[in-house]
This record gives sequence, C-alpha cells and structure tokens, in this order.
Amino acid sequence: MYGFTYSCVSIVRGSKGAKSDLTKHLEWLESTFETVFIAFDNDEPGQEATDQVMSLFRPGKAKRVILPAAFK
Repeated sequence: MYGFTYSCVSIVRGSKGAKSDLTKHLEWLESTFETVFIAFDNDEPGQEATDQVMSLFRPGKAKRVILPAAFK
C-alpha cells in the first residue's frame, strides 16, 4: 500500500529459546537485513529475551520495539 516491504521472522521456542533460535540464523539476519527490529512481549521474560537477542547483533543493527501498554 505504501511501497514498503517488510519481512517477519518468528522464533520457534518462545522467549526462553529466542537467543538460541536466532543464533542459528545470525549470519543470514546480519547479511540480509539492514536493520532488525526486535519485538517481544513487554513482560519480564520478553524484555529479558530482548536484551539477550540485542546482544547478538553488531552495534546499531538491532532496534528494540516497545509496544504500547494496550499490548501487554
């Protein structure tokens, strides 16, 4: 509609397995996408997973998505 194309990649095992799941595909994510947006739940496990996943990427590559309170 607006001329943008977005890809979505899902994790397989929830927030506890997020770092492991994404580590397996890190080279592909780094080489394919200019920016990677990390959007997990705003609860404690989701935010812990976000921190872990963000640490996988080179500085500036990954961006944390903060969802509005209505999505908690």
